[in-house]
Amino acid sequence: MSKITHIQSLVDLGLSENEATCYLVILRNGASSTSDIAKNMNVLPNAVYRLLDKLEGYKMIVSLGASPMKYQAVPVKEAVSSLVQTQTKLLEESKLQAIDALSDHPSKAETRINFITGQDQFFKTFVQLAARAKKEILVISIGEPVPDEIKLATRDALAKGIDCKFIFHKSDEENAGLLSSWVAMGVSVAHYADSGFHLLVFDGQEAVLVSSNPSETAERSGMIITSPSLANALRDFFYARWAKAASIAK
Repeated sequence: MSKITHIQSLVDLGLSENEATCYLVILRNGASSTSDIAKNMNVLPNAVYRLLDKLEGYKMIVSLGASPMKYQAVPVKEAVSSLVQTQTKLLEESKLQAIDALSDHPSKAETRINFITGQDQFFKTFVQLAARAKKEILVISIGEPVPDEIKLATRDALAKGIDCKFIFHKSDEENAGLLSSWVAMGVSVAHYADSGFHLLVFDGQEAVLVSSNPSETAERSGMIITSPSLANALRDFFYARWAKAASIAK
């Protein structure tokens, strides 16, 4: 497996490319000082401190009581497990925030939940709900190839003046052409490294929240939510991610 593939594996789990590279440098070279890491990454030492703080927070490295301070990588299995647990905890916190928002702002409208499974049903649901949208379509997804029906539904929404914003977990050479095609179509596109879930929000009225298997992304299950209060809470989650995401231009 190449170094680039190693980095991408960690990026798919939520690390930035620099965080992934920093971890792999320490893993490969053993206990390392800040200056050692900076030299191996070809960056200034000051740029390394933030990366080390992040990796310590994910419990992927530990600091050693040496002078100068050195850092040691946690073994891969334990490090990746810790990273996944942290990302899961963040998503769980976001879910609880959404539930709290729904409780604080009860809607007079009936809340309906319908369950969906599989990639095909997920795509069909997007097409159906996009056709009903009037103002806004928000998407968080992998950045995977999609059927022509998805592109046509998005094109029709844009033609009606609907604002479409897409955040993709993945942005690399493999899907660069796909992301550029969305931008060329008129979609506002950004990248935020994450994995394991998909979110669609339509006009702050309806939403789709789906989890997927990172190793087999066609395996997914989740729910269609018809509830303005909960859909707006998920809309707020989207925009919190949007504020942190990197914009992708043509």
